[in-house]
Amino acid sequence: MKATEIIGKDVLTLDGSKVGKVLDLVIDDNWIVRGLLLRLTREAAKAASMRFAFRPTGLVEASLVKGVSDYVTLVIDFNSLGDAIKQA
Repeated sequence: MKATEIIGKDVLTLDGSKVGKVLDLVIDDNWIVRGLLLRLTREAAKAASMRFAFRPTGLVEASLVKGVSDYVTLVIDFNSLGDAIKQA
């Protein structure tokens, strides 16, 4: 799968809550995807206890991605979002 096929996709939790959209991929020196940079929804930013900005961003580790199809699904539910999102 190409990066351009993932960037722009909606990101959902297991319970179907929208977290945001993929802005970019975080890739390490060995060319391994380590995370997703997301444009968060207001609700997701609030769940992650982030200070609300006009366009909040957050980082999710690649290990939390369950699958990619028409959207990206995370292996967590919305209640666990606060521990999963890091401020970018």
